[in-house]
Amino acid sequence: MINIWHLTLWLAVIFSCNSYSDDLIVSGHSSYPPVSQAEGELITGVAAKVTTAIADQLGISYQLVSSGPWKRVHWAAEKGEIDMIAGVYLNEHRTAYLDYAEWFMTDPVVIFVKKGNAFPYRQWKDLIGRKGSTNLGESFGEAFDRFIEKYLYMEWEHESVDNFRKLAHGRIDYFLYGLYPASAQLKVHGYEDVFEVIPTPVVEEKFYFAFSKHSKFRYLKPKMNAVIVELRESGIIQRWVDEFFRR
Repeated sequence: MINIWHLTLWLAVIFSCNSYSDDLIVSGHSSYPPVSQAEGELITGVAAKVTTAIADQLGISYQLVSSGPWKRVHWAAEKGEIDMIAGVYLNEHRTAYLDYAEWFMTDPVVIFVKKGNAFPYRQWKDLIGRKGSTNLGESFGEAFDRFIEKYLYMEWEHESVDNFRKLAHGRIDYFLYGLYPASAQLKVHGYEDVFEVIPTPVVEEKFYFAFSKHSKFRYLKPKMNAVIVELRESGIIQRWVDEFFRR
Protein backbone atom coordinates (compact mmCIF):
# COMPACT_ATOMS: atom_id res chain seq x y z
CA MET A 1 0.00 0.00 0.00
CA ILE A 2 1.35 3.42 -0.97
CA ASN A 3 2.03 5.74 1.93
CA ILE A 4 -0.41 8.67 1.52
CA TRP A 5 2.14 11.23 2.76
CA HIS A 6 4.73 10.10 0.22
CA LEU A 7 2.15 10.12 -2.57
CA THR A 8 1.09 13.66 -1.67
CA LEU A 9 4.70 14.83 -1.60
CA TRP A 10 5.43 13.19 -4.96
CA LEU A 11 2.40 14.84 -6.58
CA ALA A 12 3.39 18.23 -5.17
CA VAL A 13 6.85 17.92 -6.69
CA ILE A 14 5.48 16.81 -10.05
CA PHE A 15 2.90 19.56 -10.38
CA SER A 16 5.23 22.28 -9.13
CA CYS A 17 7.69 21.40 -11.88
CA ASN A 18 7.98 24.14 -14.48
CA SER A 19 7.27 21.74 -17.34
CA TYR A 20 3.65 21.60 -16.12
CA SER A 21 3.22 25.38 -15.99
CA ASP A 22 1.19 27.19 -18.64
CA ASP A 23 3.18 30.37 -17.99
CA LEU A 24 6.53 31.34 -19.47
CA ILE A 25 8.75 31.61 -16.37
CA VAL A 26 11.34 34.37 -16.80
CA SER A 27 14.13 35.36 -14.42
CA GLY A 28 17.12 37.69 -14.50
CA HIS A 29 19.90 39.32 -12.54
CA SER A 30 18.85 40.43 -9.06
CA SER A 31 21.12 43.51 -8.92
CA TYR A 32 22.00 44.82 -12.38
CA PRO A 33 19.93 48.00 -12.83
CA PRO A 34 18.59 49.32 -15.10
CA VAL A 35 18.73 46.01 -16.98
CA SER A 36 17.35 43.81 -14.23
CA GLN A 37 16.89 43.93 -10.47
CA ALA A 38 14.86 42.11 -7.83
CA GLU A 39 11.99 43.81 -6.04
CA GLY A 40 10.74 41.28 -3.54
CA GLU A 41 9.99 38.09 -5.45
CA LEU A 42 9.77 39.88 -8.81
CA ILE A 43 12.28 40.98 -11.44
CA THR A 44 11.94 44.54 -12.73
CA GLY A 45 13.93 46.78 -15.08
CA VAL A 46 14.43 47.20 -18.82
CA ALA A 47 14.60 43.44 -19.43
CA ALA A 48 11.26 43.05 -17.64
CA LYS A 49 9.72 45.80 -19.80
CA VAL A 50 10.93 44.02 -22.94
CA THR A 51 9.53 40.73 -21.62
CA THR A 52 6.14 42.34 -21.04
CA ALA A 53 6.14 43.85 -24.53
CA ILE A 54 6.99 40.46 -26.06
CA ALA A 55 4.29 38.67 -24.08
CA ASP A 56 1.68 41.29 -24.97
CA GLN A 57 2.45 41.10 -28.69
CA LEU A 58 2.56 37.30 -28.77
CA GLY A 59 -0.43 36.86 -26.45
CA ILE A 60 1.31 34.58 -23.96
CA SER A 61 1.01 34.29 -20.19
CA TYR A 62 4.22 34.81 -18.23
CA GLN A 63 5.76 35.30 -14.79
CA LEU A 64 8.79 37.45 -13.93
CA VAL A 65 10.43 35.84 -10.91
CA SER A 66 13.54 36.46 -8.85
CA SER A 67 15.61 33.28 -8.62
CA GLY A 68 18.24 34.65 -6.23
CA PRO A 69 21.94 35.34 -6.92
CA TRP A 70 23.18 35.34 -10.51
CA LYS A 71 24.82 31.92 -10.29
CA ARG A 72 21.56 30.51 -8.92
CA VAL A 73 19.66 31.97 -11.91
CA HIS A 74 21.96 30.07 -14.28
CA TRP A 75 21.56 26.89 -12.23
CA ALA A 76 17.77 27.27 -12.46
CA ALA A 77 17.98 27.62 -16.25
CA GLU A 78 20.33 24.66 -16.53
CA LYS A 79 17.96 22.47 -14.49
CA GLY A 80 14.82 23.71 -16.25
CA GLU A 81 13.34 25.47 -13.22
CA ILE A 82 12.87 28.60 -15.34
CA ASP A 83 12.14 28.95 -19.06
CA MET A 84 14.21 31.99 -19.88
CA ILE A 85 16.85 34.43 -18.66
CA ALA A 86 16.15 38.04 -19.59
CA GLY A 87 19.46 39.89 -19.91
CA VAL A 88 22.49 37.61 -20.25
CA TYR A 89 25.84 37.81 -22.04
CA LEU A 90 26.69 35.23 -24.67
CA ASN A 91 29.59 32.88 -24.02
CA GLU A 92 30.46 29.37 -25.13
CA HIS A 93 29.99 27.72 -21.73
CA ARG A 94 26.44 29.00 -21.41
CA THR A 95 25.38 27.67 -24.81
CA ALA A 96 25.50 24.18 -23.29
CA TYR A 97 22.25 24.92 -21.42
CA LEU A 98 20.92 28.14 -23.01
CA ASP A 99 19.32 28.66 -26.42
CA TYR A 100 20.05 32.30 -27.24
CA ALA A 101 17.51 34.59 -28.87
CA GLU A 102 18.12 38.21 -30.02
CA TRP A 103 20.07 40.84 -28.11
CA PHE A 104 18.17 43.88 -26.87
CA MET A 105 20.75 46.35 -25.52
CA THR A 106 24.48 46.87 -25.19
CA ASP A 107 26.39 47.07 -21.93
CA PRO A 108 29.69 48.98 -21.77
CA VAL A 109 31.96 47.39 -19.15
CA VAL A 110 34.23 50.05 -17.65
CA ILE A 111 36.90 50.63 -15.03
CA PHE A 112 35.91 52.46 -11.83
CA VAL A 113 38.67 54.02 -9.72
CA LYS A 114 38.80 56.19 -6.64
CA LYS A 115 38.69 59.84 -7.69
CA GLY A 116 42.21 61.08 -8.31
CA ASN A 117 43.60 57.56 -8.84
CA ALA A 118 42.91 57.17 -12.56
CA PHE A 119 45.61 55.49 -14.62
CA PRO A 120 46.29 55.41 -18.38
CA TYR A 121 44.15 52.79 -20.09
CA ARG A 122 43.86 52.06 -23.81
CA GLN A 123 43.98 48.26 -24.06
CA TRP A 124 43.62 45.16 -21.91
CA LYS A 125 47.33 44.74 -21.24
CA ASP A 126 47.29 48.08 -19.37
CA LEU A 127 45.52 46.22 -16.53
CA ILE A 128 48.35 43.72 -16.05
CA GLY A 129 50.04 44.19 -12.67
CA ARG A 130 47.08 46.07 -11.18
CA LYS A 131 44.75 44.71 -8.53
CA GLY A 132 41.17 44.46 -9.75
CA SER A 133 37.86 43.18 -8.48
CA THR A 134 34.42 42.44 -9.89
CA ASN A 135 31.20 40.68 -8.93
CA LEU A 136 30.90 36.94 -8.43
CA GLY A 137 29.41 35.05 -11.36
CA GLU A 138 30.01 37.78 -13.94
CA SER A 139 31.24 37.07 -17.46
CA PHE A 140 32.63 39.73 -19.80
CA GLY A 141 32.64 37.81 -23.04
CA GLU A 142 34.67 34.78 -24.05
CA ALA A 143 37.85 36.62 -25.04
CA PHE A 144 38.15 38.89 -22.02
CA ASP A 145 37.19 36.10 -19.61
CA ARG A 146 40.17 34.14 -20.93
CA PHE A 147 42.40 37.22 -20.63
CA ILE A 148 41.40 37.66 -16.97
CA GLU A 149 42.13 34.03 -16.22
CA LYS A 150 45.52 34.10 -17.91
CA TYR A 151 46.94 37.55 -17.14
CA LEU A 152 45.04 39.55 -14.51
CA TYR A 153 44.79 39.65 -10.74
CA MET A 154 41.06 39.66 -10.05
CA GLU A 155 39.08 39.33 -6.83
CA TRP A 156 35.37 38.50 -6.70
CA GLU A 157 32.65 39.86 -4.40
CA HIS A 158 28.93 39.18 -4.11
CA GLU A 159 27.79 42.81 -4.38
CA SER A 160 28.92 46.00 -6.13
CA VAL A 161 28.83 47.94 -2.88
CA ASP A 162 31.48 45.59 -1.43
CA ASN A 163 33.76 46.34 -4.37
CA PHE A 164 33.23 50.08 -4.03
CA ARG A 165 34.13 49.86 -0.34
CA LYS A 166 37.34 47.99 -1.17
CA LEU A 167 38.14 50.63 -3.76
CA ALA A 168 37.48 53.47 -1.30
CA HIS A 169 39.87 51.91 1.24
CA GLY A 170 42.64 51.32 -1.30
CA ARG A 171 42.47 47.53 -1.13
CA ILE A 172 42.12 47.30 -4.93
CA ASP A 173 43.19 49.53 -7.82
CA TYR A 174 40.00 49.27 -9.85
CA PHE A 175 36.51 47.81 -9.96
CA LEU A 176 35.47 46.28 -13.28
CA TYR A 177 31.74 46.33 -13.97
CA GLY A 178 28.94 47.45 -16.27
CA LEU A 179 28.64 51.23 -16.58
CA TYR A 180 24.86 51.26 -16.11
CA PRO A 181 24.44 49.16 -12.94
CA ALA A 182 27.54 50.56 -11.23
CA SER A 183 26.44 54.15 -11.96
CA ALA A 184 23.02 53.31 -10.51
CA GLN A 185 24.68 51.95 -7.34
CA LEU A 186 26.77 55.11 -6.96
CA LYS A 187 23.63 57.22 -7.21
CA VAL A 188 21.75 55.12 -4.65
CA HIS A 189 24.58 55.22 -2.09
CA GLY A 190 25.62 58.83 -2.70
CA TYR A 191 29.14 57.91 -3.88
CA GLU A 192 29.09 59.84 -7.16
CA ASP A 193 31.77 62.27 -5.94
CA VAL A 194 34.01 59.53 -4.54
CA PHE A 195 34.72 57.50 -7.69
CA GLU A 196 35.31 58.14 -11.37
CA VAL A 197 35.18 56.16 -14.60
CA ILE A 198 38.09 55.67 -16.99
CA PRO A 199 36.38 56.62 -20.28
CA THR A 200 37.56 53.80 -22.56
CA PRO A 201 35.33 50.72 -22.15
CA VAL A 202 37.13 47.43 -21.53
CA VAL A 203 34.48 45.59 -23.55
CA GLU A 204 31.01 46.40 -24.82
CA GLU A 205 28.87 43.31 -24.58
CA LYS A 206 25.30 42.65 -25.69
CA PHE A 207 22.46 41.55 -23.45
CA TYR A 208 20.38 38.69 -24.85
CA PHE A 209 17.25 36.78 -24.04
CA ALA A 210 18.01 33.07 -23.73
CA PHE A 211 15.77 30.04 -23.28
CA SER A 212 16.60 27.12 -21.04
CA LYS A 213 17.17 24.14 -23.31
CA HIS A 214 14.58 22.34 -21.16
CA SER A 215 11.87 24.91 -21.92
CA LYS A 216 8.80 23.90 -23.90
CA PHE A 217 8.50 27.51 -25.10
CA ARG A 218 11.55 27.51 -27.38
CA TYR A 219 9.26 27.37 -30.42
CA LEU A 220 8.45 31.04 -29.70
CA LYS A 221 11.99 32.18 -30.51
CA PRO A 222 11.47 33.33 -34.14
CA LYS A 223 8.43 35.46 -33.26
CA MET A 224 10.10 36.74 -30.10
CA ASN A 225 13.20 37.74 -32.08
CA ALA A 226 11.07 39.82 -34.43
CA VAL A 227 9.52 41.73 -31.51
CA ILE A 228 12.92 42.36 -29.90
CA VAL A 229 14.40 43.71 -33.14
CA GLU A 230 11.39 46.00 -33.60
CA LEU A 231 11.72 47.37 -30.05
CA ARG A 232 15.49 47.81 -30.36
CA GLU A 233 15.51 49.49 -33.76
CA SER A 234 12.63 51.81 -32.90
CA GLY A 235 14.63 53.27 -29.99
CA ILE A 236 12.07 52.25 -27.38
CA ILE A 237 14.54 50.17 -25.35
CA GLN A 238 17.13 52.96 -25.23
CA ARG A 239 14.37 55.33 -24.12
CA TRP A 240 13.62 53.03 -21.18
CA VAL A 241 17.32 53.05 -20.24
CA ASP A 242 17.47 56.86 -20.42
CA GLU A 243 14.28 57.22 -18.36
CA PHE A 244 15.83 55.18 -15.55
CA PHE A 245 18.71 57.64 -15.14
CA ARG A 246 16.45 60.70 -15.35
CA ARG A 247 14.44 59.64 -12.31
